[in-house]
Amino acid sequence: MADVYDAGEILAIAERIEENGVRYYERAAEIVLDPKAQEMLLSLADMEREHARTFAAMRREHAEREAPPSAAAPDSDAVKYLRSIADGFLFQPSEDPAEALDERIAVREVLRRAITAEKESIALYVGLREAVASDADRHRVERIIREEMGHAAMLSDWLASQGD
Repeated sequence: MADVYDAGEILAIAERIEENGVRYYERAAEIVLDPKAQEMLLSLADMEREHARTFAAMRREHAEREAPPSAAAPDSDAVKYLRSIADGFLFQPSEDPAEALDERIAVREVLRRAITAEKESIALYVGLREAVASDADRHRVERIIREEMGHAAMLSDWLASQGD
């Protein structure tokens, strides 16, 4: 049986995912040659850094509350879904995706990996939105979901512009 994760623990995982995103985008910007691609990747790193700050603030607020941080029952579908993600069934938040980047990797592959990471983040955050207790937290998570969707769209557009 999986460990029980509360919303605070899931927020810590979300924070780590965003920090991994910062490292990935910064490393990718170091190895791509196109200045516009570098600018886009560094902009994405800044946005992910802000998301990490948001999740850190939410986690601190949850730790300060006396009420349980999760609105969902421990056996609810939302919490089971979050557990499956946190347990690594969909991805491993403990791995640093920036470590897989080196100068030999093609820009197209950098973009594909980034799109996959954005989609995995969205999957976690959709579940997290259902598990947090306050409307304010739900709105913050929804904002991040929309921003991550925008990141995926931006990366997809850039990938399409690269041709084959």
